[in-house]
Amino acid sequence: MEPFAIPEQPPALPVAKTYIYKTVGEILIPINVYLPKALGVACPIMLFIHGGGWLGRSRSDYCRPLFQHFLSLGFIVTSIDYR
Repeated sequence: MEPFAIPEQPPALPVAKTYIYKTVGEILIPINVYLPKALGVACPIMLFIHGGGWLGRSRSDYCRPLFQHFLSLGFIVTSIDYR
């Protein structure tokens, strides 16, 4: 058996702030917002829409390395749910 190293886990994401961006009937549809450490006056925004084909998954099923990359570049990262 070949030795191998377990990949290092990326750093934890900042705590998301959750907002309701849409209400359909009685269904509340949320968005998570992650802010970079160095929040500037004007920051670009990355909008992440998870896969799932309206059958499963959620805005909390994120790709942490992708989010960390954009946060490190000064982006505000958002992840939405949809109906």
